[in-house]
Amino acid sequence: MNFFFISSGVSIEGEDVVNEGDTALLKGEVPFHPFLKCVKWQKYQNKEYKDININEEKYLGSTNDLKRPILKINKAGPNDEVEYRFKVVAGGISTYSRVCNLKVLRSLGN
Repeated sequence: MNFFFISSGVSIEGEDVVNEGDTALLKGEVPFHPFLKCVKWQKYQNKEYKDININEEKYLGSTNDLKRPILKINKAGPNDEVEYRFKVVAGGISTYSRVCNLKVLRSLGN
């Protein structure tokens, strides 16, 4: 099995700067692989990456579209100003996208 193909083609793009209160959108891309099992969005929190529950009101995302997963971060605020990535599992082996550092610009009134 050639898992290098998966790890070398995993990418993430999207807004790395968003105004406070706006929605940030991150998009992933994963090359096809016959053993592709799942994609999970992760957030760096308390010195480790943790899976994001994409069914919460704060975060909306897709893990059904394994080739082009998305993550929406609603009402971005100071606590959202961290690193994001997604994890790809194929055939029992995990690989990760590069990290996206989200910057939240605060409004003058806050």
